[in-house]
Amino acid sequence: MSYCRGISSMIVRAKKNHICNACECIRWNLKDLADINLTFAEKRAVIQAKWDGWRILKGQMYLRQFNEFAGDVYTFKARLAIDSICRKYDLYPED
Repeated sequence: MSYCRGISSMIVRAKKNHICNACECIRWNLKDLADINLTFAEKRAVIQAKWDGWRILKGQMYLRQFNEFAGDVYTFKARLAIDSICRKYDLYPED
């Protein structure tokens, strides 16, 4: 059985625009978000991410993780507020 192993995790300021991997999870679960009682701040974070094209914009702080899954190494990048929502409501796919 494969599992995701975190190699490193840090919060950094974006020097350029990046794709937000956590936003992809929000987009996949957009219909389910209607059933979740998001707080006003969480709704605002989702709307702001949508306005920003579901991207991490230059100058924003974001989570950058280096992970290993099934022998492959990859970088996961996420807006902090969106990552928090995905973790709180268990929106990330299972390993």
